[in-house]
Amino acid sequence: PVKFVLLSRHPFSWTSTTHPFNEKKWLELMKFNRAALDDDSLDLLHVRYEDLAWRMEETVTSLEAFAPELGALDPWRSALAFEEKDHNSIQGSRAMPVAEYFKENPLEWKENWSLSDETFQTLCAVGYTEHGECDVWRKRALETFENDFAEDEAVEFLEDGAETLKKATRETKSPSGAGGGERKGPEPAESRGGDAKSTPTRTPQAAAAARAARLTRRKTRRKTRAPSPP
Repeated sequence: PVKFVLLSRHPFSWTSTTHPFNEKKWLELMKFNRAALDDDSLDLLHVRYEDLAWRMEETVTSLEAFAPELGALDPWRSALAFEEKDHNSIQGSRAMPVAEYFKENPLEWKENWSLSDETFQTLCAVGYTEHGECDVWRKRALETFENDFAEDEAVEFLEDGAETLKKATRETKSPSGAGGGERKGPEPAESRGGDAKSTPTRTPQAAAAARAARLTRRKTRRKTRAPSPP
């Protein structure tokens, strides 16, 4: 039978300056990871890069249990035949045993909560949950849902508000005759600065429509805002 070991890495542990984190590329690769993890037909062990660095003994034990055919695994011995000439500053030395590598290059962790909603959704889906990844995604998803709901309300309010404004304009214009004439005294605060005879009093429906319109404008600005750099 064929067995697979699937390796994933958290963006917060990707702190290299020579090989910086690329969120777009990471998401592309993680789509494959998610598909593999969701495929029940695969005999697969998911290994997290961070566990390999910080919990090496437990990770090696899980690998040995998953593939006993490999025998005892010693992370202080390299299974690759790379020579030092294959070393470069980006890929590192493939000839160096993994335990020795992490001893010389301890893995760092730097939180970056400005990453995209899709990144946190992906992290949650593949099992990264202990640092609040799922909570961040759910909070953002809820905010998006509420904003979308507000947008739907805004459309309804604006449609109703337009008709209300027309009706209010007709009702508040001074009629000719029958006790009409110009308004006397100070103008209402809502209509100050316009013609007191033709500026309608702001109705509750119109105020609600205005609030809904502001929600829509905020949502539009949020959608068009430039994303934070990775």
